[in-house]
Amino acid sequence: MEYIKTNLFTIISDLRYFLLTGFETLPLTLGGTMLIIGHLIGNYAMLFFLVGYLMVVPAVLFPLNLFSPKEFPMGGRDMDVCNVNTGTDSGERKDMVVSYWMGMVAFFIGYMFANTGSIYMKTPSSPIMNANGNLTTPTGEVNAKYDPSLNAKMEAGTTLRQTQTIMAFAVLSIIVFVAIMVRLWSSCDGILSILLGSAIGGGAGICWYFLLAKVGDDRLSDLFGIANRLMVGTSLENLPYACLPYS
Repeated sequence: MEYIKTNLFTIISDLRYFLLTGFETLPLTLGGTMLIIGHLIGNYAMLFFLVGYLMVVPAVLFPLNLFSPKEFPMGGRDMDVCNVNTGTDSGERKDMVVSYWMGMVAFFIGYMFANTGSIYMKTPSSPIMNANGNLTTPTGEVNAKYDPSLNAKMEAGTTLRQTQTIMAFAVLSIIVFVAIMVRLWSSCDGILSILLGSAIGGGAGICWYFLLAKVGDDRLSDLFGIANRLMVGTSLENLPYACLPYS
């Protein structure tokens, strides 16, 4: 019995150490995972996200932290357990105004919130039916009968998409709360570092998302992969077509 109890406590202790260590290296873990997956499956949304995540955020925070005081209680701590890359503590303490950990995680959260909201707000293009029950387009009547089941299918798809985005929003909210509590509890970030990091990183993430979303109807920015499966209204038209020789 004592042997079982000892091993149980060892497993719990190892699991706690594993989770805390993984949380400390969360920015690099996210970046590395997305880099590998993005290259292996050709996910351009992940690769474009990483450009802002790994380059823009550090470039913005570096000049802000360059002239920070040596000890800054309200900022980010320059300690081995608080750095983005653990094991780099040189022994010379120099706190930061905003920790790179908080800035990069806030960028990811801001980007995902923008992604979630944008996908949730998308509305499908419903087919237009005239008085005779035929589909119409802005240029005139189309010789195609309206299928009543189309609207039901579109409504079911919209409900599923919005349910998925609501669940993603809830999970992201929990991650935000846990991240702030753990960083405060471990004394790795002060109040100013959390507020500035959230404002700068989160704002940069939102701006980066909508900058990428301008191309291809969110297809280069959507990390959920939902935008690639959304159809435009013209794809629902059952129209006759003909193949013509190219001249």
